[in-house]
Amino acid sequence: MKHPQRAVILPFMTMLGSMVVVPAIRPALAASGAGEGAMHAFMSVNMLGAAVGAPLLSWLADRRRAHREIAIALAVLDALLIAATTFPIPVWAILLTRTLQGAANVGLLSILMAMATRGEGAAPPSHARLGATGAVMTAAIAIGPPLGGVLLGLGPRTPFFAAALLDGAVGSLLVLAPAAAKLASRAPRPRLELSKNPLLAVPLVMAFTERFTVGCFVVSFAVYAHESLGLSDRATSLRFTLFVVPFALAMFPMWRAAERFSRARTLAWGGVGYGVAFLLLAVTRGPALDLSLVLCGVSSAMMFAPSLCYAGALSPSESRATSMGLFNAAGCLGMMFGPAVAGILSATLRSSGYDAGVRYPIVFAVAGSVQLMAMLLLRRRLRALGEREADILGPEVAP
Repeated sequence: MKHPQRAVILPFMTMLGSMVVVPAIRPALAASGAGEGAMHAFMSVNMLGAAVGAPLLSWLADRRRAHREIAIALAVLDALLIAATTFPIPVWAILLTRTLQGAANVGLLSILMAMATRGEGAAPPSHARLGATGAVMTAAIAIGPPLGGVLLGLGPRTPFFAAALLDGAVGSLLVLAPAAAKLASRAPRPRLELSKNPLLAVPLVMAFTERFTVGCFVVSFAVYAHESLGLSDRATSLRFTLFVVPFALAMFPMWRAAERFSRARTLAWGGVGYGVAFLLLAVTRGPALDLSLVLCGVSSAMMFAPSLCYAGALSPSESRATSMGLFNAAGCLGMMFGPAVAGILSATLRSSGYDAGVRYPIVFAVAGSVQLMAMLLLRRRLRALGEREADILGPEVAP
């Protein structure tokens, strides 16, 4: 895409549309007559659709060399599907629509990320654009839920229609954008990416574990804060901002720090710090707990910034949408499995007679241990990334 500002604003708008609906899920589904189980499933099926559909749609865009055309179609489809989830249809139809919408939404996001970061022709990805894309996406994550809360005051379905309008705007901007030059060669199949680039496992695993730990955290911390710490809903919401806002604010500074020092080293320290921060959540209270939440956010940014860079740089330009699709799918799988593991573990401990003050610290400790285990298993590949960083990232890496 020839216009850098437009290139990075489109992923922002797509991510913002995904986030504004979060506060409206419970009231909107309640208005449709759905029960609590359907409200939980509403998020899970979205992640399932994204995990399955995003890599396939991204691969199709690479294979057909039709990134702009497929992105336009997905933007329109995403808008129609997110609006359709508010229609007076049976719950099973709402969940089916939500599954398809997850595939369209994350497939669109993956293609837009590839378009934003791709150089002309077969050029390596622009690391500046990668950093800007990551920064605006994290900004959307921070802005989206509060904006959705404001829109919720206009009605339970309003955030969904706002998301549909954002998707429509994305499609319109893509229609107005000049077509990019076509790439000549055919892309490898998605299944060949890891065999040809084994180091690509690093950003994929990091995307999975980061979202897995967040999935373990979101519902678990809300219940833990209410039942064990005695915090009100407002106080709990403020604690969530101690995680999310530092993540968003630290994203671009961490990207610049990784450029100056070493992306592999930044990723390694961020991953270890993130695991330790979750272990601290299990044993801290009061101001120390608040500091642990801030550490979670900052160390998460340390992981995400270089992971996004490697996801783009470790694949050739002609298959970059496929790699972005796999990167996003790995995150969706983590977000799908995290709440499930947390829920099963908590239910098992509760049946054994443990209260929330014991159950949920164990959940946080397990999440942190999974993160640290991943860092241990990836240590050789991280070392290889550090040794080959200049070759992988190309001429934009400062000496």
